[in-house]
Amino acid sequence: MDIILQYTDEYVFTPYIYPASWEENNPMRQCLSLFFITWSMGYISYLLVAVPSYFLIFDHDMMKHPHFKKNQLRQEIFQSSYAMPIMFMMSTPMYYLEISGKTRLRNNYDDTYLGYFNMVPELIGMILVVDFLSYTVHRVMHHKFVYKYLHKEHHKWKVATPFATHAFHPVDGFLQQMPYHVCVVLFPVNKYLFVVFLVFANIWAVTIHDGEFEMPDWMKSVINGPAHHTDHHMYFNYNYGQFFTVWDRICGSYRHPSTFEGVGPLDFVQKLELQETKTTPQPPPKYDVDVCELPTDSGVESADEDFNGSVCSFEEEDIDDDVVAPTGICKNCTKIDNVLNTELDHLSYNDSKCIHIYKQVVSQENVFVSNSSNTLSNDIISSLNNSNSIPNTNSTETLIRRRFSVDFENSSMNEFRNKRRRFSFRG
Repeated sequence: MDIILQYTDEYVFTPYIYPASWEENNPMRQCLSLFFITWSMGYISYLLVAVPSYFLIFDHDMMKHPHFKKNQLRQEIFQSSYAMPIMFMMSTPMYYLEISGKTRLRNNYDDTYLGYFNMVPELIGMILVVDFLSYTVHRVMHHKFVYKYLHKEHHKWKVATPFATHAFHPVDGFLQQMPYHVCVVLFPVNKYLFVVFLVFANIWAVTIHDGEFEMPDWMKSVINGPAHHTDHHMYFNYNYGQFFTVWDRICGSYRHPSTFEGVGPLDFVQKLELQETKTTPQPPPKYDVDVCELPTDSGVESADEDFNGSVCSFEEEDIDDDVVAPTGICKNCTKIDNVLNTELDHLSYNDSKCIHIYKQVVSQENVFVSNSSNTLSNDIISSLNNSNSIPNTNSTETLIRRRFSVDFENSSMNEFRNKRRRFSFRG
């Protein structure tokens, strides 16, 4: 951090920010500079990692989960933006101790036996120490006397996104940073390696919130990945670790990720969508005319036999599977609409073979007659209403049907042909 402070003093703070009378080695100036450096670097790195992770890696189907809050992204970003300056202000004294030589940070490996190979044990040591201390701090944050005051702010997001990485209470965020600073007090660490490790830790914090659950099988029980941390947000009392699951296993807080068992939050979303698909009622078919129901006592019967030249003259192989015969029409009358459009002038009515209409029904329902001259015969209607039987007509003269929403007496033949009909006979 002292190298970064040196360059920012030389090119930014001294010529443009601070007065010339304020010396570079002034402790107050150094602390203020460290605060701006760590805050700006932390916020920039947060956005540089979280934004691509959200758009490229995060599964947006997770946002359909019932626990995903309204305007959650905005709230996560706002909480992070509010917490980070306070968090880094509280961490500034630790950074000052590091640049002032009060810790075991070192510039090079000249005095070591392994030289630069000494970076390997240093890196392993930092990972192990941070993992243990992070587990301890995290477990304390979940204590009932602490959780509701500090850590609850972070657990508002049961289904977290990459932007929830730094959405902490400021004190909680500061305590979560402390394990990294403890490392440089316990054992020697190269200062460049320490900065790289801080950057890596920031990226890791984003990845465990990105919802990308895929990982090699051998890592699923060892690495505390996104699936493990997702269960931590969902169930609270499991998977506290930072990098590994070892301390969760030792302390009895390990939970095998529900995602790997097929019952994770994303699986839940998919099941909800499947249930909605099955339970959503299908909209009724749209017709151009209204459907009118016949009275329950209407006497319409169906014939079992076909007759030549009648509406019922279609064979079964001519009937489409998706066509449903209207109620009350003979079994084979499933193409009645097409017939009415194409063979209206060539149809015949046979009262003994197809549909029997009784006097009491005719007196209650509208009867529509189409003849070869495209006009309605008032004489036929009168005879139907006043007689006990259906009048005999020529085979190609009339077609009797009842209960249309369009009054055939006031409609032209073209309008009758162009409209789609639906009958509501009772068979």
